[in-house]
Order: sequence, then C-alpha cells, then structure tokens
Amino acid sequence: MSMRDKFYDQFKPVHRVIGIVLIPIILDLANYLLYEKIFRTEYLPAHKLLNLKIGLVSAPPSVRSILEDFPSPLFQANNGSVSGIVNQLTLFNILLLLSATLILSFLHSGYLGVLAESGRRPMGWKDFFVLGNQFWLRFLVLQVLGLWPLILMLINPELVFLGLINVVFVYVQYAIVVDEGSIKENFQRGIGFLLQNLKLTLIMAIYFGLIFSFLGIFIHVLAGLGRTGIIIAIVLIAYLGAVANKTVLEIYREKSQGEQMNPEIENMGGLDSDDL
Repeated sequence: MSMRDKFYDQFKPVHRVIGIVLIPIILDLANYLLYEKIFRTEYLPAHKLLNLKIGLVSAPPSVRSILEDFPSPLFQANNGSVSGIVNQLTLFNILLLLSATLILSFLHSGYLGVLAESGRRPMGWKDFFVLGNQFWLRFLVLQVLGLWPLILMLINPELVFLGLINVVFVYVQYAIVVDEGSIKENFQRGIGFLLQNLKLTLIMAIYFGLIFSFLGIFIHVLAGLGRTGIIIAIVLIAYLGAVANKTVLEIYREKSQGEQMNPEIENMGGLDSDDL
C-alpha cells in the first residue's frame, strides 16, 4: 500500500466521526472573529501564489498552516516580532497563557482520542468528553512543555527559532492516545519513534507538505474573497487536516505496535510521482 492509498483509506473512518472537525473549525473561527472584534480591524491575508513547505499537519489542524499570517488574538510571532494580547512577560499574561493551555489541552486530548478510535468502534460526543478527560493531564504536560519557547520569545522575539525544538515531541501526542503505559513511557516511545523513523517521517512530511502546499493556492484564492471565503478555507483545512492526522496516527500505530508495514512505505527511498 502506497502513502497515497494509506491517506485515501482514512477518509472513511473520519467520515464516521465527521463531527470532530468542528473542533479545529471552532478554534480557527474563534481566533478569526475575536481578533477582528478585539483589535477592531479586518483581517486581510497576505497573498502568496505558491508557498512550498514540508511538514506534518498539526493536530488539531489550522488554516494557519497555509495562511501564515492568520490572526491569533492571544499570541502571535511573525517576522521576529510578537503581537496579540500576550505581548510581554507579566504574571497576568502567564496566567492567561496557562488558562488557555488548560482548555486547549482538553480539546486536543478529545480530538486525537476520538480519531484514534474512529473506525474501530462507534463513537459519539460522549466519547469525546470521556477520552478528553482520560488523556487531559498528559496533553496538558505536553502543551506546557511547548510553552517555554513562547515565554522565551516574550523575553526576546529573536528566539523564535527555539520553537523548532518542539519537533522532537511530534509523535508524543500519538503515543498518548495509542500506547498504554505511563506518561514517561509515552514521551519515551514518541521521541524514540521519531529517532528510529526519521526516513519515514521525512517521507510523510514531504507528502503532506506537497498536498497542502498546492492546496494553498486554492486557499489563498478563497481567503481573498473575504469572510465567506476564509470560513470555507477553515472548513476545508479542518476536514483534510483530520484525514492527514488520522493517516499519521495509523502509521504510528502500525509501526509502534510491531504490525508489519507495507515495504513500499517502509523501504521507500523517495516519493514516486505515482504515489502522489
């Protein structure tokens, strides 16, 4: 099975829990509408015909992966500068960041928890809250660890590059919802999976990077149409992003649990055009 087939196979289980895409939609809409209301300014996206990039899709996904200047009323770092409500290091701002992290970690937990079980058993909104609560503490720890580069950016915006260090935790979120064991074991397995599967990670990063880079042409056209176009773009990225998240999750599950992966994915030295 090629990477393309693996991706296509995840549409069906995502359709069974299609309501879960409301999580990234609500998060992006909240950022967009609150930004315009708080700062009393209209968001006008920077136009880019094509912006090639590589990388895995964030979970939950965000239209910000394509519209890099997509607003965030709380905190945003662009071109070496920091903007938003949290734009300096104060006790109030730290408490505000932690409060937001508390909420986001629960949503993150429920979102990936439902995706992990989709296609394996019937899922409903009750499961979102159950799984969200089950993994909440672990995702809270993960997201708090991801906060320290933001705090350093508040001290010196030129330290924005330190956020790249969080890449080492990219699979920890999948380890939490797939693997059993303690939170320490989740971190060990997630980081270990990255180090042992750098080639596979690069293949996935290139594959999804190309998909969303070319999708970005359409997204920028939509965003240029105004609020309606931006909302459509948010919904589209939330849907396809969920499929991409599910694909990475299932590949992680198969590899980490010792199930035999298709040699075409495992041994692929590069991306063949037929697999795109």
